[in-house]
Amino acid sequence: MPLTVYTANRVLDHLLRTASWTQPSNIYVGLLSNVGSQTELASTGGYARVQRNTWPAASGGLVSNDAEITFAVASADWAQAVGVGVYDAITGGNLLAYGTLTTPRTVTNGVVARFPIGDIDWTVATT
Repeated sequence: MPLTVYTANRVLDHLLRTASWTQPSNIYVGLLSNVGSQTELASTGGYARVQRNTWPAASGGLVSNDAEITFAVASADWAQAVGVGVYDAITGGNLLAYGTLTTPRTVTNGVVARFPIGDIDWTVATT
């Protein structure tokens, strides 16, 4: 799951002591309809980002979700989700990292979109 330019700049500034970066108060997981343009699904049919503030400690440059991430029941069909993004706000805010789903997901009326344990991986290149 690559970091966005926004996040990469904050991390570099923080590491190189040119500015400190305060950890976001909350973390939200959202679905993307277009990974290339980092476009989130439209907020219709009950779609909303899901707050997920508890993640395990990183190991080997990797963090995976250690609990299922569950969205609300769709009250109408959603656009096809082809990616996942992690944000610092429930709406608006900054996209921090994103990635492409191995298998695109179509969420139809009455269906609950979910990511089982270990389905979302954050990685940072290491040497």
